[in-house]
Amino acid sequence: MFKKILIFIISVGIVLGLIFLGKFLIERRNLKKQIASLDRQMIFDLPEFKEAQRKFEQDSIDLQNFYIQEGKKLSPEKKQNLTMQIQQQLMQKRALLLNPLLQKIEAAIAIAAKEKKISVVLDKKIAVYGIPEITEDVIKKFKSQKELNPPEKENTQKSTIGYFDQEAVRSLKIFQEADQKLMKTFQSMQEELNKKGGEKLSPEEQNKLKEEYNYKLYQKRNEIYSNLFANVTKTVEKVAREENLSLILDKQNVMYGGKNITDKVINLFLKENK
Repeated sequence: MFKKILIFIISVGIVLGLIFLGKFLIERRNLKKQIASLDRQMIFDLPEFKEAQRKFEQDSIDLQNFYIQEGKKLSPEKKQNLTMQIQQQLMQKRALLLNPLLQKIEAAIAIAAKEKKISVVLDKKIAVYGIPEITEDVIKKFKSQKELNPPEKENTQKSTIGYFDQEAVRSLKIFQEADQKLMKTFQSMQEELNKKGGEKLSPEEQNKLKEEYNYKLYQKRNEIYSNLFANVTKTVEKVAREENLSLILDKQNVMYGGKNITDKVINLFLKENK
């Protein structure tokens, strides 16, 4: 019981610390003419994607059953090798099923954006109110029997809309070291909490103890990550000004267009945080 609560606080804390990376850095410029939105969920709800997912799930079940039967006959070392082989097979099967669909969707998005003179297409869930949506246009092109040849990629160097890969930033060594510090704190607090939790405590005392430890962990998380997150924010703002960008987004929310500033953010962040 105690363990579940502490793990939950750790995971939530790290995610909340990264929320700032998805916020808009907007100056007062007219961006609406450049931006459109796309409902990603509607795309993945199309029958073609549903069928691909169904096939993948069936393949996963078949491979799982195969692993269970074969694993009984194998040594621990060979069983581990089989696990790796099956994971690789699943990745290949997923790519085989989904990549053609994703490539066709990307082509449909690019064509629709070009026709409507749109520079950037965003996931609808983060779209600014008032911008046009091109989901239906994209679906029509996707379902057409014609072969979709995406137009040449536009030069994004002059774009006022940028994006970066927060996962690439989050995977830097400095963040991994911070993760290890928090995990050590968690393990130490977990041991202490288990000792106290082993005593005969009333429900009221248990709740009070949980709140106390959750708060301590929350404080430690802030202590470890707050400067890192603040420095990443400053770095993004500096790069945005240098590149004359009006809007910065997380890569996963940009479905077409925009200027990728990931490398510049990482290089500047590492230079200023040695």
